Amino acid sequence: MYIKLLILFVFTHFSLLQAQNVDIAFTLTEKDLIPEGITYDYTSKSFYIGSIHKNKVVRIDAKGNATDFILTRQDGIGEVLGMHIDNKRRQLWICNNEGENNPGGKSSVYVYDLKSAKLTRKYDWNQENETHLFNDVIVLSSGEGYVTDSDASSIYKVDPIKGTIELF
Repeated sequence: MYIKLLILFVFTHFSLLQAQNVDIAFTLTEKDLIPEGITYDYTSKSFYIGSIHKNKVVRIDAKGNATDFILTRQDGIGEVLGMHIDNKRRQLWICNNEGENNPGGKSSVYVYDLKSAKLTRKYDWNQENETHLFNDVIVLSSGEGYVTDSDASSIYKVDPIKGTIELF
């Protein structure tokens, strides 16, 4: 029964997509990028795409031009997952995990200045004998961030005033 419903769901949604005129916003030429996170900056009209495989962030401007916003392994960044633009403070928040290329299980939140692409803050979460996978992030108008941890089934609160990350 489950399989039949799944096939029906996929067929129905695929048919709907084919029936609609869908515009392609942009195309990335890096075939091995393995994009995971995506966010949009309304001010600059740019997309930001995070790469799990290449450990970097690509910026696509309003004309569709792609450039590396954060270079591979810049500032020690590993696998890039969820991202969020804090328009009020002009920051890009990134969920980062060390991953296979840098074992250890540490997860972090990186905060970059959108104008300079410089790292302004980093929040590390590393507990012995635990595995973590920071997956998604959202930033409130107050500046506080909330991060999901898929491996630990947890949510963390990032407080930029105190400079802390803690279990929510």
